[in-house]
Parts: sequence; C-alpha cells; structure tokens
Amino acid sequence: MNKAIHLLVITFLILLFSPLSTGAAGDISKDTYLVDEENFLTEETKQEVKILGDKLKKGTTAQLVVMIIEHVGDQSASEFNMDIIRENQIGSVRNKNGLLFLIETDPVNGGGPAVEITVDRDLEKALSDAKIDQIIDRYTMPYLNQGLIDEAVISTYQALSNEVSKHYGISEGLTKPQPYTSNSLQDSISIPTIIIILLVIFLLSRMVNGKRKKQRD
Repeated sequence: MNKAIHLLVITFLILLFSPLSTGAAGDISKDTYLVDEENFLTEETKQEVKILGDKLKKGTTAQLVVMIIEHVGDQSASEFNMDIIRENQIGSVRNKNGLLFLIETDPVNGGGPAVEITVDRDLEKALSDAKIDQIIDRYTMPYLNQGLIDEAVISTYQALSNEVSKHYGISEGLTKPQPYTSNSLQDSISIPTIIIILLVIFLLSRMVNGKRKKQRD
C-alpha cells in the first residue's frame, strides 16, 4: 500500500513540474517556418514563407516560424509562444535567436484575430516590445482586419526578417514589406459591392432611356 502511494506521489510530482505541452506545435524542425494545419494560406504564400525563412536562416542562423491556430486556450499567448520556442528549440540553441509569429483566428476572449510575436533572448534588442507593436500595427492587423491573411503573413514576415538581418549586420538584399493601403478601388470596395453598383447604374440607365422614349412618342 505504501509503495502504491509513493508511486502516485512521484507520478504527480513529475506531471506537476514537467513543462506544459502545447500540443499544437506538431513537429517543428530546423527547416520548419510555417505551421498552418487548417490551411488558411495559399500554396503561393507557403512557398514564399519557405523562401524567406531559408534566406534568413542561412544569413543569420535565426529561425522565424509562423503559426496559425484557432486559439491557445487558457494559456497566455506570450507564454504559449515561449513554450513552443523552447520545447522545439526554434533557432540556434547556442545563439537563442528563435522567433514565433502567432495568429489566433478565434481567440478565447473573442474580438477577431489576435497576434503575438515572441523572440528569444538574443533578439530582444533588435525587436523590442515597442518595435514589435509597431510592426503589428503597420503590417499585420490592417490586413487581418480586411480578411487578407496571406498578405498579413508575408508583409509581417518580411518586416521581421529585415529587423533580424540588420541585427546581424546584413543590410543588402532585403525585401521591403508593403503596408496595407486602401487607395485603390479594389481595396476599398468589395466585388459584390461593385456588382450592385453596376446593376443600379444599369437599371437607372434603362429607366431614364424609357422615359425619354415615352416623351418622344
């Protein structure tokens, strides 16, 4: 009986002090730059992320992973990200230069998509909290608020890659990220809205032409 109790106590302590497994990371290897199990992104975007990730890693040893999931549960997004980085040894273990760019499509607290970007120790100066907030405000949320998740991922990935590259002394060959703009008709007006406008114009034109025809008769 005492042995059974002793075994239960040991098992409980092991579970208590073991790192919390996120269960959402899958297998993140050193060549993984994207976790998108629900296939939110197009194949073109996935390929572009791989190209950018390979280029960043070869030039700096840093590894930037994008993860798109429904929500992180009861855990805070920052804790979730750091657990993923540490458990999967994202980036160089020696240099501590992993980054995780998380998008929650349906966070527990609601309110639409949520974003969390976490960096490991060596990149804290290059990407301070203020710099990360600036990137999210400029390159991530404006796209996400319009439902443009592919554009949000690419522009944010480019912005983060540039900051990391500069941190390691690389300033050439960087891809300038594009912030969201609503200047064009395509961006500011949806296709269904355009169709409705054209239909209204057509009907009004027919009404006007019909009145003119009656007046001539």
